[in-house]
Amino acid sequence: MRFIVIFLLTNNIKCIIISLCSCFIDVRGLMNVNKIKVNFKYDPIKQNELSGSNGYLVMIFNSSVSFFNRGEKIECGGRTFFICRGMFNHICDKRFLSSIFGFIRFEMNSDELNYLKHLGIPINEPIRLSDGYSVVTELFRCMFWEYGKNSAMENEFSSQALKLIFIKVSDIIKSRKNEVQLPVHFHSLSCLREQVLNNPLGKFNIDDICKEMCIGRVYFHRIYLAAFGTTFMQDVINSRLNMAKRLLVETNNSVSLIAEKCGYENDSYFMRQFKSHIGITPSEYRKKYSDMLINE
Repeated sequence: MRFIVIFLLTNNIKCIIISLCSCFIDVRGLMNVNKIKVNFKYDPIKQNELSGSNGYLVMIFNSSVSFFNRGEKIECGGRTFFICRGMFNHICDKRFLSSIFGFIRFEMNSDELNYLKHLGIPINEPIRLSDGYSVVTELFRCMFWEYGKNSAMENEFSSQALKLIFIKVSDIIKSRKNEVQLPVHFHSLSCLREQVLNNPLGKFNIDDICKEMCIGRVYFHRIYLAAFGTTFMQDVINSRLNMAKRLLVETNNSVSLIAEKCGYENDSYFMRQFKSHIGITPSEYRKKYSDMLINE
């Protein structure tokens, strides 16, 4: 039995510990990762980086987009996982490329392909990630930071991290099959949550939300927590802190300006909340991830 432990700094998770046992995954088989990239403003994804005649391509879309692949029209909503085989032949415009969070090009043997089928992950079919988006994107970032460092365990790290992504996507698929058993308001709550996570600066009035759903405030908070395992206000905070993390790494804006851009009226409150949820200060976060980029 072998284990992999990956520590991730996420919004509401101090660390994720996932054990891969030999009875569940054959850790001896390594998926060969050929390329991985996360979309940054200073180094955006280009069309030629998506091309390739062999292997498989995984893409995560952070906003809605439609495209053609092998003659088939694909409609992807925001926060969507998509995997296709062989050449990705869509002619990419600027809007399409900007909608991609990141991509991974990799190869699988027949055993690994059977494992993917066992997980129930379809090829050439978009999968909405919803609340699993943050976990999948953090795994993407971990792979990106480690890729190309030529470390002794680089290939195994990339392969197992990719399998963790597949496990999470599989879990989302299986959970979605049980949605019919969830409360009648689940669809409305899911749409609301997607709005919150995609719109950090949105003004969300709980009284107005409850009035529209014809429910009380206490009941709203109870069913929201039951549906997603977190509170509505925690999602609002996470959405703003996600935006702040992105601005800290991708811009040279001062912490004070970033706090203002993320909807905080008080710098001190922003810094206290950031450290409370992320575990380090905004300045420490910027230095840590800026250093990673410099060392790439």
